[in-house]
Amino acid sequence: MHLRANPGPAACAWLLSALLCAPVGVRAQAVGNSPVVQAEAVVVSEAHPGMPQPGATQIELDPDAPVGSASWQEAASRAPNLGISQAGETSFGALYSLRGLSNTPYFSDPAVTLYLDDIPMGGGFTYPSGLFSFASASVFSGPQPTTFGRSADGGVIILSPRPPQAGGEVRAGMGGYGSRTGAIEAGSPGGSPAEVSVAGAFTHRDGYVDNTEIGRTVDSVDAMDGFARGRFHPTPATQVTVEILADRHRDGAAPLVPLDGPLYTVQRAREGTTDSSFFAAAIKASADTGAGPLTAVTSYTGWKLDPFDDWLVLPPPLLSHLTLKQERWNEEFRFSPFGFGVVTWNAGAWLSGASTSGDVERSIRGTFPIEATGFGYTRREAALFGDVVLEAPRRWRITLGGRAQRVAEDYHQAERVPTRGLAFRLGRTDDAFLPRLAATYEVAAGTTADASATLGTRPGGFAAYTDNPAFIPFAAEHVAAFEAGVRRSSADRNLDVSARVFDYEIRNYQIERSFSAKDYFVATAPRARSLGAELGAHWNPAPGWRMGLTAGVTDITLLEFRDPLSGRSLGGTRAPYAPSFTAALDAGFRSAKGWFASAAVVARGRTFYTESEDPAYSQGAYATLDGTVGFDSGRWRVAAYVENAADKGYYALIVPGVNSAAPGTPRTAGTELAIEF
Repeated sequence: MHLRANPGPAACAWLLSALLCAPVGVRAQAVGNSPVVQAEAVVVSEAHPGMPQPGATQIELDPDAPVGSASWQEAASRAPNLGISQAGETSFGALYSLRGLSNTPYFSDPAVTLYLDDIPMGGGFTYPSGLFSFASASVFSGPQPTTFGRSADGGVIILSPRPPQAGGEVRAGMGGYGSRTGAIEAGSPGGSPAEVSVAGAFTHRDGYVDNTEIGRTVDSVDAMDGFARGRFHPTPATQVTVEILADRHRDGAAPLVPLDGPLYTVQRAREGTTDSSFFAAAIKASADTGAGPLTAVTSYTGWKLDPFDDWLVLPPPLLSHLTLKQERWNEEFRFSPFGFGVVTWNAGAWLSGASTSGDVERSIRGTFPIEATGFGYTRREAALFGDVVLEAPRRWRITLGGRAQRVAEDYHQAERVPTRGLAFRLGRTDDAFLPRLAATYEVAAGTTADASATLGTRPGGFAAYTDNPAFIPFAAEHVAAFEAGVRRSSADRNLDVSARVFDYEIRNYQIERSFSAKDYFVATAPRARSLGAELGAHWNPAPGWRMGLTAGVTDITLLEFRDPLSGRSLGGTRAPYAPSFTAALDAGFRSAKGWFASAAVVARGRTFYTESEDPAYSQGAYATLDGTVGFDSGRWRVAAYVENAADKGYYALIVPGVNSAAPGTPRTAGTELAIEF
């Protein structure tokens, strides 16, 4: 059966017209992927209304953080058991793990889905980096089959923009490694009939990796990004929101250095580039049907990597030239009736069509070709999801829901080198029904306990960097997730503490790496298990002060796995990419006279990058310290910041196949001036 779900502008126009004709008034935006309410610095709190998981971590991105030091990855990484490994500013090859579930570098679906407000992202390699004007991140751990249109088995992260406000701000900054930044943000007053906000930023930084053979730094950054949002009320019955996002990087080579060599030094005869572009747009129409709010979102994302060049001395010197492009159209529908007494329910539908194409060329010394392959995917997704909520007597809240989905993918590959004319055409369909049962109990005033059982899945797919037909397809991953938690808030809401435990039983755990010099593909472990615990606390000890703490431990074990080439049994080893623990301590102060300061310590446990627990390809535990201090007069603001204040040396990403790694950011300091208008 062929599934066709490739919505486009015509579908958007039809849907918008239908909603605008609804003869009723807007009561509220539909839940689901509406903006998350901002919280204090780091706090594990109740989910946004309508989102069934009560253990969401909500993080406010520091509004005083200079443009050059702020990124959503750094802020979101303060969520417990969320690990982020990446080389440089762009997301190509980045790894996002949550409670032991991780995307693979290039070929699998993301285990952690990212929403930029109303816009769901595609592959994990397309996630943009330093987006300006976003205010908060909400991290929903575990499978979310009944809550989001684009779901994943590991969890979902939502970035929410700042609320509209009259006036604007201009920023300019400078810092170490020749960094220069600038940004502008402006908007109309919130609550007006037409709310409009726009923001744009640019960043330049010289590299911090020195190529001593050619006498220059190699990993420079030149980035621009922009965001615009308009919210309108065509009639008293409707609301329409339009969002546009863009991000462009024209960077130097990925900051890869040989393992066990100097952390910020390479010797190569040539260097590479990393050029990527990202564009996204969405239109959301909302109306109150009289029975409840109905919302529909049409979105488009386009991402291009052209090119990614690197020159690695293995030996022999190897030149790689990669191009990759992905486009995706999405439709997401939500209906949230007002319910009947103690019973409420929510329903949604998801349609998505995507195409991905790429090309890889590798040659020795840039002269002798050893591989040249073109490939492409077409993807169609459809899902129906929803839940029923019972506000039971004696302070119980019980949620029962489910999701039925189909993902169909067609794949083609054509090899030019070493076997000209070798071609493959493959297809697969993954069907799944994913139920969820959750219960929350109010133990006492300010104290709640909850438990849930959920099934999640990540579709299978195809690996392009091998010409062995047995290794190209890989199976879908399945998760049975069980978790429980308790939360306690003080009567004045100045102290909030929560604790959670989880048990994930996993089938076909997806693992990707270079299993041999010529075969880079995804293998699956038949059985794996992830056990862990999390702690979150937030405290306002006095007016102007805030403190937050999160911590998490994850024991992710491959219960059954054999190397697909050697047949070696690796059962009992730790799965790659997930840190053994995470911890973050965040504190901030703002005086009535305008002085402000903040600091954060973020720690990561040991992380393996192979399933064999090879110590040569692992990063030991480490911690970094960041801080900001400044003064805000009300019309202007000046701030000074430092990243990695202790100048801790560590690897942010390890790539075993080329025996290389990306060093973490060294100590960097800078200043910024902001003027309001």
